[in-house]
Amino acid sequence: MDFWEGFFLGKYWTDSNFEDKSRKLFFLIIGFAIFLFSAVNFIIPKSSEKLFLMPFWLHLLLGLVLLGSLPFAAAHYHRLSFFVKIFILLGYLLQYLFLIFGFVQIISGQVGLDTESIPAFFLNMFDRTMSLSGEFFTFLGGLGSTIASVLGGIIVGGSIVVLILFVSIFVPLIYIISFRALQRLIDKLIYNKWYSVKI
Repeated sequence: MDFWEGFFLGKYWTDSNFEDKSRKLFFLIIGFAIFLFSAVNFIIPKSSEKLFLMPFWLHLLLGLVLLGSLPFAAAHYHRLSFFVKIFILLGYLLQYLFLIFGFVQIISGQVGLDTESIPAFFLNMFDRTMSLSGEFFTFLGGLGSTIASVLGGIIVGGSIVVLILFVSIFVPLIYIISFRALQRLIDKLIYNKWYSVKI
């Protein structure tokens, strides 16, 4: 449980060394999970309709309310019973879920994708890249030009896919890290004002 205490509560309210260690892979997994959630919502919107019972602004509002209020409970975390601690951790989990749901709803509302046209888009892009590569490397002759066009299509197409994945993972990751930074700022302000000595 030390891991989740460190992740949710931070250094001010627990003695976990979570923030003293590199957790890059864990945060990348979070970003990737949000990306998959968003992708499923795009591709099969009906599968996630039941999760979005509230509008995006209400998800964000509830997430922010928890973000601002939970540190006051976390300040007394070590004094509380085990079951109350679990309840506080679940509150933090709920906070993240609200914020993530709000993010997915915002992205879904702002980015319009025709999923049926995606395969055709990539095929057209691949064909165009191969054609341009073939024209550029005509000096290599017929076989050389064909090989160059195929390699060009693979390289350019692969680079675009990698770029899309990079953006799709790091945008939600930056979103979550921004809210974590805000929460840590609130933790610090509460700690400095009321708890000059760690209790």
